[in-house]
Amino acid sequence: MAKYWRVAEAAEALGRARLRDVGDWIEVHYPGDPISDLRANLEHLTVNSPSRPHYDAARQDWRTDSGHARDRLFKIVEPGPPKRTFYLPFNPAEHGHVDLRKGSDGKWPVVKLDLDPQAQADIQGQAEAFTKLATQVAAQLV
Repeated sequence: MAKYWRVAEAAEALGRARLRDVGDWIEVHYPGDPISDLRANLEHLTVNSPSRPHYDAARQDWRTDSGHARDRLFKIVEPGPPKRTFYLPFNPAEHGHVDLRKGSDGKWPVVKLDLDPQAQADIQGQAEAFTKLATQVAAQLV
């Protein structure tokens, strides 16, 4: 299994996590198998990270509305000092959809996608279905 899936598992289990939190979670759940390139693995899965194309050279389409399996996390950077960076599960209903588009300067700015009413309805429906499923699972655990 690729180590970035462990990073996704950790960040999703934590809900809102700093780099250190993800590393600690992995150490507890996968002892003896540390991830030395933790930040790179997080950025690889983070939809609004301009550096992610450097970690997946084969991928050509960076639109988050394409359903790609590695579109898993969203990054929040709180201004400082100290500046704090958090990773959380990517939720299109909350974060919207984005794309990375290579500029003439070679950089990959994050571009927020404008969604038509049908795409917005699809996102809302998916969010409601996920919430209903999560509620049902939680009720079964009690």
